[in-house]
Amino acid sequence: MAGQQTVTFSTVPEVKTVEDLFAIATAMEREAANRYADLAGRMERQGNGPLAALFRRLEKDESGHEDGLGEWARRRGIVPSPTFIFRWDMPETLTEQQFADAGGDFLATPWRVLVIAAGNEERAFSFYANVAAKTSDPDVRTYAEAMAREELNHVALLRLERRRAWRKEHPGQAAGILAEEVPVSLGAFDRRSREAARDALSRWRSAVRAAETAGDAATAELFRALVGEEAARLPEGMPAEETTVDWLQVDLREVLRDEARRTEASYDFMMAVAEKASDEALVARAQSEAQEKLSQLARLGDRMAALGARSSRPRSS
Repeated sequence: MAGQQTVTFSTVPEVKTVEDLFAIATAMEREAANRYADLAGRMERQGNGPLAALFRRLEKDESGHEDGLGEWARRRGIVPSPTFIFRWDMPETLTEQQFADAGGDFLATPWRVLVIAAGNEERAFSFYANVAAKTSDPDVRTYAEAMAREELNHVALLRLERRRAWRKEHPGQAAGILAEEVPVSLGAFDRRSREAARDALSRWRSAVRAAETAGDAATAELFRALVGEEAARLPEGMPAEETTVDWLQVDLREVLRDEARRTEASYDFMMAVAEKASDEALVARAQSEAQEKLSQLARLGDRMAALGARSSRPRSS
């Protein structure tokens, strides 16, 4: 990679060396720090102290990560490739100029800015996860996996705040989001988790076939990875059959949208269990599975963004 260039999640070049990885990671961290500083200022001007404090904390974290990447590279003798300029993705309904100009109702509800921030952290996680999964260089894999873990921590924090903001801004709708009864025992939770995994396996195996038929190797690869993860949840003797589908009639963008919604609902459910359960083992299991769902959701969202498939309804968490 020669020279300086501006990239986004959709245009970032293939990472082949640790030098490339550190150059792109540094640009990502710098962009995130700048965006969080901007968002913190917006929330401060609105008098939203708690959310401003969250964004200031994230700004400090990202700046620290950028400094840490530089020190990490120096200790390892890594000389990053020429510096990239990175830009966050903006929602379809919000241009870069509108974001810069907005000061009132259009931009600045807490839920809206948290949607933007969480979406970009999810894409950053997916970027690092994909690098780790595809590289044949063990050093690139090690660094990318560590970077992915950091991003997933930020995703979880932002999604928690986004859930709270949604409930405050939509009190009439929030009550009906999690109407399903929360399990009170680990056994009941595990049974529900296995049934959900079996249902997901049926759909995701079909999605692999649909993507292969459509010639979409990247989407097929994603669903194959998800199949492997869900299969690990099922004990032997609990098979999941493939759904019968007319492969030529399948719209992969609709499939991705539907699976993202289902996975988000599963994540919300896991978080509700973790918040409400009193059994420590159940809380730990729900938190662990919520993190796995968050990883799946981030990758589904990243693939949706790559195909230009946006969800048609606002996300509640």
